[in-house]
Amino acid sequence: MRRRLNLLATVAASVLIVAPMTAWAQDAVGAGSSFPNAAYQKWIAAAQTQAGVTIKFDPIGSGGGQTKILGGDTDFGVSEMPMPDEMKAQANLVQFPAVIGGVVCVANVPGLAPDQLKLNGVLLADIYVGKIKKWNDPAIAAINPGVTLPDMDIRPVYQKDLIGTTFVFTQYILAANADWQEKYGPRITKRWAVGSAVDGNIFMGETIKTVPGSIGYMDYNTAVTNKYPTVSLLNKDGKYVPPNPTNFAAAAASADWAQHPDLVVSLINQPGATAWPIVTPSYVQIPVAPTDQARSQAVRKFFDFAFSKGSQSVTESNLVPLPPAAEKAARAIWAKVGS
Repeated sequence: MRRRLNLLATVAASVLIVAPMTAWAQDAVGAGSSFPNAAYQKWIAAAQTQAGVTIKFDPIGSGGGQTKILGGDTDFGVSEMPMPDEMKAQANLVQFPAVIGGVVCVANVPGLAPDQLKLNGVLLADIYVGKIKKWNDPAIAAINPGVTLPDMDIRPVYQKDLIGTTFVFTQYILAANADWQEKYGPRITKRWAVGSAVDGNIFMGETIKTVPGSIGYMDYNTAVTNKYPTVSLLNKDGKYVPPNPTNFAAAAASADWAQHPDLVVSLINQPGATAWPIVTPSYVQIPVAPTDQARSQAVRKFFDFAFSKGSQSVTESNLVPLPPAAEKAARAIWAKVGS
């Protein structure tokens, strides 16, 4: 017994010694949204071998990423919720987009193929406030002619934490429902009247997969990678379109980036016959006057590599690279850092 305790003590002591060395091995550390995590991990692997920069990124969620960078606990934060100007100013941060992607609606409706079901922002609002309770409700049937909808309870699912996908998904609902804007404001603090709360995209996906009648939302890469059944949605041009990167790019292309020098551009309900209506930039926040210049330079070197040589990693992750004008403007923003 004593020998076992001595062994455990030795292991514990070695952990205490090794852990800080592991942390020091990182040139810089970021945290935030899981939305673009697939691309970030591909960038990290390639940047280490091709650019000689070692980055760690922890996908803890948009809210967590902003908390970490505001507290000075990381070298950069990542979030689909753009940080307000006054908050950036108080913390002396700059912000720029790194990638663009889509948030999708997923639903487990027996008998329907992926993207066969059509919904819109008004119906989604009515589902999440408990007004529409059945999948064969006349309002849903009216926009799904020829589709056999089951007499089954709708089981809404939402993510309880403050994360980017929730923020973006609710922006689409708000855009379609002026009364929601008036009642809840642009960020909807108390957004869900009915449904079940889950922690993050993994539990959202497991719920959708195992609970017939369930409906929820997540980033497109998670949905397509795990083959969760996605839903076609109504866009600004009155077309019901399926989610895919081509339709995400169509939404991003129509945005007027030049009119937004801070690059905080809403890609919700952009015009275009094929534009997916729930598209968002994923933003990066970094300090203007970093206390550690070497770590700050590593962050900029990392994103320079990602922008210059990382477009394939973006597309492989079912995301969309920034349009050239937006990329040029983003580089101009981070050029101010440390100057």
